[in-house]
Order: sequence, then C-alpha cells, then structure tokens
Amino acid sequence: MSGIRRAFPFLVAAATGIISGIYIFKPLLVQDGNELAIGPGSQPNITASNSPQKSQERSTDKDISR
Repeated sequence: MSGIRRAFPFLVAAATGIISGIYIFKPLLVQDGNELAIGPGSQPNITASNSPQKSQERSTDKDISR
C-alpha cells in the first residue's frame, strides 16, 4: 500500500503531462496530417493571405496624404 501512495503523485504528474501534451499539440498534428494527405501546395499560405498586398498599401498611403 505504501508503494502505491509513493507512486501516486508521479502517476498523476505523468497523466497530466500526457493529457496536456495531447491538448496542446493535437491541432498542429491534425493540420500537418491534412497537409500531407492533400499535399503541401494545395492549401493557401496563412501568413501571406493575412498580410496586405503592395497595391493596397500604396492606395492607403495616398488616401492618408490627401
């Protein structure tokens, strides 16, 4: 019985680490799996789609100077 009591905190810490690792990294693993299944070139680049294009930047600069 005393062996179980000594091992219990370690088992709880290990289980917490495994569960939190799954919770944290599952979206990344699913995303990578989807890219491998579909192909890396078929999905849009997220960083490129969120950044403004050069033509949009120039038009906003002209609007500000008026």
